[in-house]
Amino acid sequence: MVSSARLALLLVVLLVACAPAAPTAAPAPAPTGPERADNQSLRIAASGVPANLTPAAGFANYVVMSPLYDTLTTLGRDFVVQPAVATRWEVSVDGRTWTFTLRQDVTFQNGEALTAEDVAFSINELNQRAWPARTYISSVTEARATSPTSVDLVARIVDVSIPSGLLFIPILPRKYYESVGGFEGFVAKPVGSGPYDLVEFVREDRIVYRKRATPHPFRNVQASELIFLSVPEHAQKINGLRTGELDATTTVALTSDQVQAAESAGLKFQIVRNAFIFVTIAQGTAELKKSPLLDRRVRHALNYAVDKEAIAKTLYRGYAEPIGQLALKNSPSWDPTVKPVYDVAQAKRLLAEAGYSNGFGGITMEMSRAQNLQDLMQVLQSQWREVGIQVELEIIDGALYSDRVYGRNNAQKSDLVMSGNGDTNGFNTAIRVLIGCGKPIGSPPTALYWCNPEWDRLLDAALAERDATRRAQLLRDANRIMREDGWVVPLFLPASFVLHSPKIAGLDFEGYSFIVFDSAYRIK
Repeated sequence: MVSSARLALLLVVLLVACAPAAPTAAPAPAPTGPERADNQSLRIAASGVPANLTPAAGFANYVVMSPLYDTLTTLGRDFVVQPAVATRWEVSVDGRTWTFTLRQDVTFQNGEALTAEDVAFSINELNQRAWPARTYISSVTEARATSPTSVDLVARIVDVSIPSGLLFIPILPRKYYESVGGFEGFVAKPVGSGPYDLVEFVREDRIVYRKRATPHPFRNVQASELIFLSVPEHAQKINGLRTGELDATTTVALTSDQVQAAESAGLKFQIVRNAFIFVTIAQGTAELKKSPLLDRRVRHALNYAVDKEAIAKTLYRGYAEPIGQLALKNSPSWDPTVKPVYDVAQAKRLLAEAGYSNGFGGITMEMSRAQNLQDLMQVLQSQWREVGIQVELEIIDGALYSDRVYGRNNAQKSDLVMSGNGDTNGFNTAIRVLIGCGKPIGSPPTALYWCNPEWDRLLDAALAERDATRRAQLLRDANRIMREDGWVVPLFLPASFVLHSPKIAGLDFEGYSFIVFDSAYRIK
């Protein structure tokens, strides 16, 4: 469930009758600043290179595929959707048909013009093949071109999140895709309309892009070449930046020691907060075991017993931000009045009221080994022990963790699940896959994290609400119900780091839910 995708809750969508038009003028001149180096080839360390460069690879690989592809929309600061290939959009009176008007100056790398036929094909192919990014526009049932520059997206329900979800859907060239025999042929030689040509792709090793000879109509890229290299180990990344073999990294989750090593080496970094870490209390497991966790007072005691401020300062050297709610800052569901509260006395009072003045045991907490949060789990275990709750830790492999998360193969969750997630499209859809009544669909009761019909109702109403102010209130009401029920223990907004050499300028990712390297360049 941990996702660098990235990563996140709740987005202000441009839901006026039409969105602002995209710029039609020539790309702006290169930004001023320090003198530029002659060599503008950037070597970027990624934790991994996907098996292919197609939408089938999923949004987690967006950063390494963004040089190749464009999308209908993009995302600005504070989760505001902005035009990209689409210049404007409007929704029908019944709220179920979205019409997008496209730019007329976008071409694919093979020279073909991008049209509404390509957009409709990309979305329909995505749905038919059930590629991972489908979850971002899951309500869309059909896309159809109504003219070369206009495409309609038909949804089964009123869903105002569609424009934000489209920023994760790469546009494919229909004619080329079909001419090479469909998906298998396209995988061998993918083509998009992004600002770079694909020069070399070595599966799970490297990707080399070279800036197109003709300037891109709306993406003002700076580097002449982008080389993404698979560098799994963070220590290797830091050493490569220190020696000059690397110029930057994609987002990485660093330990405090690694941050200190990067600082000591004179490296620079950007901090991106696009996710949250929390503990989920599995309702299905609690019901099966008739656990003390069925009592809301016990669940709140778990929350009060965690000193999040102290953990942030000591374990994360102040880079993690403690939270008392499951939301991203500056998002519609974020309530600025809610602060994390540490109160051991209150935790003990609640336990006593629930009949557990001497505490209790028999509780387990699980984590995927890949999450690498063992230190945090041990601190939580110690703090809960202070109020009398004995928790055993279980670190399991990724496959078993996924089975338990999604309720597959009758795998039963532990009582507590160390979780991480984000909401990159701003509508809580990543969380809603797992939390809520009847989710995951078709799974046994032991898969259930938490069910409150009113929480589901409020989120459904928010998806259908066109007025941004009323929508934000619905989302904050859902946020409040989640806090009151206490089935999750919010912990932190962790820091994801984009490390880079002091010789790299133009990077500014703060406030974004995803990153691209369009603006990066080398200085002397």
